Amino acid sequence: MNMSSKSNTMPMQNKAESPPGIRDRLIFHFSIGIFGIGALLTNLGFWILSLLVGGKPGPRVESLSRHILFRLLRLWIWYLDHTGAMKLLWPDMDRMRQMKGHVIVANHPTILDICWVLASSPDVICMFKSEINRNSFLNASARMAGYISNDTGMDGLHKAVDKLKLGAILVVFPEGTRTRNQPMNPL
Repeated sequence: MNMSSKSNTMPMQNKAESPPGIRDRLIFHFSIGIFGIGALLTNLGFWILSLLVGGKPGPRVESLSRHILFRLLRLWIWYLDHTGAMKLLWPDMDRMRQMKGHVIVANHPTILDICWVLASSPDVICMFKSEINRNSFLNASARMAGYISNDTGMDGLHKAVDKLKLGAILVVFPEGTRTRNQPMNPL
């Protein structure tokens, strides 16, 4: 499965057409705004959920949280496609729902690639960089979905193994951040 953003997304224009015009750019930037506002509101909802469950989600809350993120990202992908902002070309995307207990090791060239992976299955969990714990747009969502911070050491590895045994799909970005130097950052 090739996860590079070049082969999986493409602007909604014919190759014979001119570069994207002002309308296309406005639609694209508006969609990024929707993503940001949606992330902030979703995270706020997960903060409230966190308070209701005492800060430590159990397996049912984690599963519910991943399903919410899955559905919201699917809705955003639908919006991108129907407005012409972007089209995702990943014919086997829905086959990821059939995968159980797999590990995906991938580059992370843009913020979009993790969105596509999370939208492929509600069973995806991520090992994320610890800075996300301080990110207002993402921290409560990551915690409530049961994602694993990369600063948790052996406890995090044991948690990942336990989730894999239950059928989760673990996504790991070995570079530890988004790819800055193609084809890979130094490890």
